Amino acid sequence: MCCRYHVEEYLYDEVDKIPGLKRSVVHHVTGDIHPTETAPVIVKSSEEDGMLAERAGSISNKSGRPSPKEGRNSLTLSNMAWGFKAFDEGNLLINARAESLLLKPAFRELAKENRCVIPATSFYEWDQTKDKVTLSQKA
Repeated sequence: MCCRYHVEEYLYDEVDKIPGLKRSVVHHVTGDIHPTETAPVIVKSSEEDGMLAERAGSISNKSGRPSPKEGRNSLTLSNMAWGFKAFDEGNLLINARAESLLLKPAFRELAKENRCVIPATSFYEWDQTKDKVTLSQKA
């Protein structure tokens, strides 16, 4: 469970290669990203989500879902704050275990419907001796 992540400038060049990606980011954030900070994420485009919901009755396939060619998979690079406010005393939730994600009330519905991609060059946390452990994939 990683508590921090890092973004290098070159990552934005890679994100720009995503076909049809829209942008609503005011500025590029680079360096270490900590909980509560705002950083870019890739989300489904909210404009088209609303439009598709209105038209879903007339433009659908046999499953009753909107047709993919109508923009269902449109993506936007947008800024979001990292973390969820907890139900109890306003503590910040920053980690979720994959094996229990759908069991936890704080994440259950979000995990089913509202996914995002977090562009990052590495993630890191501290080991038991308080040394920084970086997890990254070398290209």
